[in-house]
Amino acid sequence: VLQEIARPSRQAKEGKSASEIRKALVGQRHPMRLNGVLRGLADLKRFRLVRAIQCVSDGRSKLYLLTTMGRRIDEELKR
Repeated sequence: VLQEIARPSRQAKEGKSASEIRKALVGQRHPMRLNGVLRGLADLKRFRLVRAIQCVSDGRSKLYLLTTMGRRIDEELKR
């Protein structure tokens, strides 16, 4: 989930929604359901690796962004 947030979004917006993350993970070898993505996002928020912002277009959904520490961990995982 952390690495999927770090990938560039198809849309020109900042951050990714939980459903966008889940849809991107469906094509991989181990697809996740939305509940698993939400649980992973909650854990990442608790460890302060991601933060949530309100979506400007509809105001109901959240977009998730990496924090500075989350970006550092993503860079280490890419090595």
